[in-house]
This record gives sequence, C-alpha cells and structure tokens, in this order.
Amino acid sequence: MIRSTHSPYPWLEMFTTWSGSVNVSRFELPVPIATIQKQWWEYAQTDTLLMHSTLSVSAAMWGATARLPPIIVKEGWRQKGLALRGVQEKLDQGDGSMTLVGTIGNLANLEGVEGNFQVARLHLQGLDRIVRKWPDGYKAIQSNVNVARTINWADIQAATGLGMKPLLPLVFSLDSVVLPLSILTAAEQPSLHHLEEFERSCNNTAVRFCFSLTRQSVIAARHKEVAGDDFRILMNSADHFISTTLGGDSLTELGRALVTAASVSYYALVRQVPLRALLPRILVRRLHKQLDLSMDEFRSNPTYHPGLIWALLVGAAASYETREGFDFFSSNLLMMLIIGNIHKRADLEALAKRFIFHDNFPGSFFRQYGTSLFPQTIERA
Repeated sequence: MIRSTHSPYPWLEMFTTWSGSVNVSRFELPVPIATIQKQWWEYAQTDTLLMHSTLSVSAAMWGATARLPPIIVKEGWRQKGLALRGVQEKLDQGDGSMTLVGTIGNLANLEGVEGNFQVARLHLQGLDRIVRKWPDGYKAIQSNVNVARTINWADIQAATGLGMKPLLPLVFSLDSVVLPLSILTAAEQPSLHHLEEFERSCNNTAVRFCFSLTRQSVIAARHKEVAGDDFRILMNSADHFISTTLGGDSLTELGRALVTAASVSYYALVRQVPLRALLPRILVRRLHKQLDLSMDEFRSNPTYHPGLIWALLVGAAASYETREGFDFFSSNLLMMLIIGNIHKRADLEALAKRFIFHDNFPGSFFRQYGTSLFPQTIERA
C-alpha cells in the first residue's frame, strides 16, 4: 500500500467525483482495453511513485479532451513533480527496480500525451539503459504485463509522434499470440493482394502486413474469444510494426501514404483515440503532405486510383471535426469519385472495404455527411 506524506488519495477521490458528474471519457472502451486499464490502476496502488506518475498521466489524458478545473491541473503538475523527484532519488541510490522502470515508462507516456515526444524519448533512453543492465534484460519484464504494456506504448507513442522507429523491443512479440482462425480468415477478406502494387518490390510485403495487422486488431477488439492479454499484445505488436515501417525506408512514397492512412484508421478503430487528439492530428497532417506530394503519381495510373480514393476518404473522415486539411481531402476525393465514375454509396463502401473499412470509421462519417458534402456525386438513395 502507498505510504506517503503526499498521499494522492484526496485528489483521486476528487477526480472520481468530478469526472462522474460530466462526460469526460475519451472513448467507449472495448472490454479488453477497459480490463487493461483496471489492471494498471490496481498495480499503481502498490507503489508511491507509480501512483504519483499514474495520477499525473490521468490528469494529462483527461485534460487532452476536457477543460479541467485549475485545481486539477495544478494537482497534475504536483503529482508529476513528485514522481520526477522520486525517480531521481531512486537513481541516486542505484535503484534499478521494476517499479522504477514502470514509473519512468509512465512519465514517458505523460510527455507523449502532452506532445513532448523528444522528452519522452529521453525518458525511454534512460529506461533502456536501466533494463539492459539487468541479467535477463527485457525478458525480465515479461513477469509484469503492466510494465510491459506501459513502456511499449510510451515508446510507440513517442515514435509515432516523431515519425521515427520505436526505440525499445517489444516485450511480448506477436509470436506469443494465437488468434482464432475466424479472425485471421476475416482479416484477409477482401483480399489484400492488390496492395502489391504499392510495395517496393515483389518480395516486400510491408504494406500488406500493416493492413493485415490493422484488420486483425479491429476484429479482435470486438471478439469475445480474444483474451485481454492477447489483445494487448496484438494491439502493441501491430502499432509497433506500423510505426517501425513508417519510420524506416522500406516503403515507396505511395505505399507510405497508404500505411499512414492505415495508421489513422488504427488509432480511430483500435486505440479508439478521439480524432481531435494530438496523435491522430499529427498523422492526418502527414497524410495530407504525403498525398499532396504524390498526387500526380497517384493520378497517373488508374491502378492506383482506388488506393488514393480510400486514403482521401480516411483523411476527410479524420479531419472533418478539426477542419485541418479537410478542404484538401474532400475536394480531391470529390474529383477522384468523378474520375472513377463512382456515384453510389455502396460502390464507395465496396472500394473502401478492399483496404480498411468499418461502420464506425470511416463509415459513420460518410453516412452522416456523404450526400451533403458530395451531392453531385453520391446519390441519396
């Protein structure tokens, strides 16, 4: 139990009371994600520094989507200061414990939530040096799924924000998960073979694998047969592979745009992060830039048109609320629908399903706004 003269419990009680009076939930959590968060809170209560860092992260995540009372903001800063001071004291004492690594991972997560991705990366570099001194290295973290999830997510978040490869290895690899055959089969339908056109070579499968992992994750998030731990591993493995692929040089420019759009879809459907949040907005800005630079090449070959239409649809759906780049995505989407002679909503959905499509995203956007945004193109019936 926590023993501290700076007990976080008074603020935790206030946090619970105030949040219960307003809708501050970031998203509707699938059961596996809700279970993961519950497990972390239970773990955080075993150590003072873990709780300080957890409460600071909670305040930051809460503040990302809701206007907080000043007292909550100040308390979040205070909890962060207590965590940082405690970490430094532990380091000065030569502490290299699992709880210290979990706390540093939490602080990296906090910096990522606030958009300080370089600072998050510095935390992770220090964490990496601690873990590599352990006799079993990262393998030792397999005994603590909470710490494993936290450090890998903090790393992925920073890497995605910076457009770089993740720094840390995955504690649990995709090889440790066996998904039901029904998910693997569904994830390959419709076939992703057409994405070969966007690979760097016939021997490269990076684009197709990114799409396959995203589809698997979307289905698994709502599948009763997938255990929470397995879903967590799949979720981080898919995200890690996508960010590694985008941070590397194995993609063509067209392939990079499609994988970026897949990443936007991943955050909308699997992570279920609000599209107005920082990380999705960063990805949408990149998608805008990538499509703008590659538009002539996309248009030059009709084989590429379906991929361009889908990427523009993702961009329009993701940017509609923030309006960042929406005019670019929507105007070019309208042009490509006309060029592609696509007039029926069913035809557009059939095209999108060849890539990544779900009723929640981008399906809900098009059902709500399709006919009003593109009245000349999409019939109302």
